[in-house]
Amino acid sequence: MKRLALIALLPLAACDAAPDSTLQGYGEAQYLYVASQDGGPLAELLVAEGEAVAAGTVLFRTDASRLQMALDGAEATAAAARARTDPSGALAEAVRQAEANAELARRNLKRTEQLVADGNAPRSRLDADRAALKSAEAAVAGAKAERDSAQRDVGAAEAAAALARRRVADAAVAAPAAGTVERIYRRPGEMLNPGAPVLA
Repeated sequence: MKRLALIALLPLAACDAAPDSTLQGYGEAQYLYVASQDGGPLAELLVAEGEAVAAGTVLFRTDASRLQMALDGAEATAAAARARTDPSGALAEAVRQAEANAELARRNLKRTEQLVADGNAPRSRLDADRAALKSAEAAVAGAKAERDSAQRDVGAAEAAAALARRRVADAAVAAPAAGTVERIYRRPGEMLNPGAPVLA
């Protein structure tokens, strides 16, 4: 009799259970593997696995001390290049001096041409003054070419300094999109290879 009562209660108990609201299946995620553009030691890790981050949140920083030294050198080179091409600098003065010498050579040649025409100076002096003018004009062209080359050097030095500034700024690596930190591959103090993921 006890056995029959137990069997009769089992179907009733099954009818009273609330339906399960859990859905079965699997989800897919889009992983972004975040890496440093430059190698070097990982200085700071600012997030933890499972942490939600907004786009632009700084995730980690690499040691930028060597990059900073490169930036200091690039900025010093750019400053020196700017000083060389300053209107009151040595190159501009060399152009002015060469132009003054050429003008003097032109005047001397003009006087000598008049003296030779009047018969008061030998023809050899006329040839010497013509050669002096050609030499002075070549010196002007050389001084201007050196000045123009230095001005191009300014552009190259400033571009190198801008790149060095960008590399220092890139030492702080930010989240490219909002998401959750799924996995951390490197810890502070470990050496990073450029492009190798630090976290996903």
